[in-house]
Amino acid sequence: MILMRMRVWYQRVEQYLLLTILLLLSVIIPPLTDSKLYDENQSLNNGDTIWEEIEHDYIRDNTEAMDIVFRNATHGWVLSQNKTSFGDGIILHTTDSALSWKLQYHNKTNFLNKILLFTNNIWVTGRGGLLHSIDDGKSWEYVSIDDEVGYFYGIFFLNETLGWAGSERGLYKTVDGGATWNKTLLYPYEGRARDIYFTTPMNGWIIHSYGIYHTTDGGDSWELQHDRGGWSFSFVSDTEAWAVGDNMLAHMTDGEVWAEQPLPPSRYGNPPYMNDIFFMNKTHGWIGALTPQIAHTKNGGIDWYSQSVSGDKSIITLYLFNESLGWAAGWDGRIYRTTRANEPETYSWGSTNTTLLTSVSILIIAIVIISIVLVRFRKRPSVTPSAPAIE
Repeated sequence: MILMRMRVWYQRVEQYLLLTILLLLSVIIPPLTDSKLYDENQSLNNGDTIWEEIEHDYIRDNTEAMDIVFRNATHGWVLSQNKTSFGDGIILHTTDSALSWKLQYHNKTNFLNKILLFTNNIWVTGRGGLLHSIDDGKSWEYVSIDDEVGYFYGIFFLNETLGWAGSERGLYKTVDGGATWNKTLLYPYEGRARDIYFTTPMNGWIIHSYGIYHTTDGGDSWELQHDRGGWSFSFVSDTEAWAVGDNMLAHMTDGEVWAEQPLPPSRYGNPPYMNDIFFMNKTHGWIGALTPQIAHTKNGGIDWYSQSVSGDKSIITLYLFNESLGWAAGWDGRIYRTTRANEPETYSWGSTNTTLLTSVSILIIAIVIISIVLVRFRKRPSVTPSAPAIE
């Protein structure tokens, strides 16, 4: 009787085990076989290039398009420089969503780096000072700052009067709309403020080649928050932001801690050389780099998909008007446009595949262990009670 009960129990365990395995496989296998999400070798679009290059008259060898911004869906600016001589700066303007470009500024000795649109003002950082325009770039005024002879990089205005600009020698601040600029202090580090962002007159961040720094007193003093620097960051709220460097992708969610994220697969052992990042909101973001040239996330950086770009030139800067319409620029002064920026294409990197692989591994290990136990149980010799002796 006991042996029969054990056999019935064993059969039920086998049935429950089989049902459990089938249930787990039904949850895990579909994502793994869904080519739209996890096939790293298959493109999801119909063969059309997502980011198309726009032909213009200022594509030149040894030129880098340093920054691109748009006021609305049609009016935008791009600036570039000669990457070998650090001069020959030009500013191009479009009024038809980048389909055509006209020259607004050219100076063979000036270096141009960042462009900022704020209300009716346009500010451009360059050699020894800033360029300023109040008529959409029809005319430009050169603003000399202090005795600065170096290069200016990042610039940010919190409102019409309060702004900051960073050079090789220090951080400058204006409280009168850019009419005058005063140095807050010499940097507590060696490097350039490549990007600047403030959420209040007191609370702000700068990123440079040696780290990310934070201030709570308007820029008079700075505290190191992350010991790896980069080129650009993108804020989606007062406490959440993303930052990129040549070989660094970091995410901050609490206004204090920058957590480094997974990077795209290395090609020939080289870093991805990420140059710019732009988040439209908490979920949709884009990265401009050497490899992949443009990457896109639709789930807040959990997974990244490379998007096809005409040619193979590095993307240095990008700007999105909405989740579909965007522009990018990079080496040789080349400019790109898309109306399909929200389309994923080829899975590049992220944590979803890693999570699924871990789940599958755990499932396989569990199946093997349980199978071994059951097989050993099945092979145990049956004990048949002997008949009582008849005297």
